[in-house]
Amino acid sequence: MTILLGSLNRFASRVAAQVPPNGGTDDAEPDNDVPVTNEDWATPPAGYDRVFFDDFSQPYTGSNSFQGIDQDKWQIRDRKSWLWPMEKDNVLVKPSGGLYTYGGRLPSQAPGDNTISDDEKSTSAISTRANIVRPASSGPRIIRIRTEWEQRRGYLFQPWAFSSWAEVTRNGRTYEHGWEFDLETKGSEYNATNRTFVAHFNNHTWARLKGERQRTQQSPRQVTIQLPDDPRALITVEFRWRRGADFYDPYQTYAEWWIEDVSDGVANGNMVRRYHWSPRHILENFRSRGHPIPSDAPSADPLPQELADVAPMNNNWFPDNLQNDQYPWNTLGDRLYQPPIAADDPSYTWPDVAKDSWTDEGAGSLIWWNGFGKDAFFLSDGSPLYVSNYDDHHSHVNDEKCFSSVIWGVAVFDPD
Repeated sequence: MTILLGSLNRFASRVAAQVPPNGGTDDAEPDNDVPVTNEDWATPPAGYDRVFFDDFSQPYTGSNSFQGIDQDKWQIRDRKSWLWPMEKDNVLVKPSGGLYTYGGRLPSQAPGDNTISDDEKSTSAISTRANIVRPASSGPRIIRIRTEWEQRRGYLFQPWAFSSWAEVTRNGRTYEHGWEFDLETKGSEYNATNRTFVAHFNNHTWARLKGERQRTQQSPRQVTIQLPDDPRALITVEFRWRRGADFYDPYQTYAEWWIEDVSDGVANGNMVRRYHWSPRHILENFRSRGHPIPSDAPSADPLPQELADVAPMNNNWFPDNLQNDQYPWNTLGDRLYQPPIAADDPSYTWPDVAKDSWTDEGAGSLIWWNGFGKDAFFLSDGSPLYVSNYDDHHSHVNDEKCFSSVIWGVAVFDPD
């Protein structure tokens, strides 16, 4: 099999980040070159098994159904969020199919005037009960999402994943290490005329003293994505995650977002890699800035160009040390160029935190977090929002359930 490493489209792009470092053989790794189609999107690629699946083409009617959702597979969040209220009733599978994750005005605030004010906006969230987001070894675990994509201003559409905490103890103190992988976007970055949206990809490497506030090393990249001309056409989004035998080889160990290619206004099934993060990326970034690197770090070697082209921007953020007035964390300085655990073990670096958490212990859930956030970190849609701007959309129900991008299914594959 010929691998065109310089290509970022069509079949070669689907395996480019899976090439063994020695070149390998045809059966060295699973081969998933076959394009995704409407008919076979949930079928495992060659060399893979399907380990999780849910199809939202019709409501689930089993004993543990909630509004057409299988609660054995999904947890539907309600009422509590450190940012905004979650409305459990705003998540449902319609009789005609499709998982709708609405946003809108809080029911307790409606009816009101036309304006959706900051204190009455609501979101919805649903996450897998199983920890399906974890790295595989001989090839990546593939989390495949089938979705429509249409947004309006003020509406956040965010498929993302968050870890369980992996615990590490030093000097009698327990630290928690984890990860988060995001595809975040806001309504004002959606262009209905040209059918594009701006994806904010990110990898967070999280670290904290157990029970304390979280600190993160962040690796963002912003990309404009072309969508099908038809707003109701389906498009495939994949998250791929692998931890190979060599932790610092970017072809063996990486986390990536892939999105289906669109040509002549139609999604053609060919997957294109849009974001690549690897321990090698952060290692070379740290090395160039003079930051601490792991004791087992290999010699300097920049990312191959086809991976560097889709790697995060070099504005990695290192959090303020919120315990810089407390021993032993005051020894780390005002900025955490090393994680908090380094106060108890100076050998620890941020890549070591990734190594801790990229394990089964740190496996996490897939999450959709949608609705009217208006202001979420950098995802800020300023100026007033009006319910009348949403009531002509096909998914409008009322002022509480007034807009959604629609999800049609998710499948997870592992190399066999």
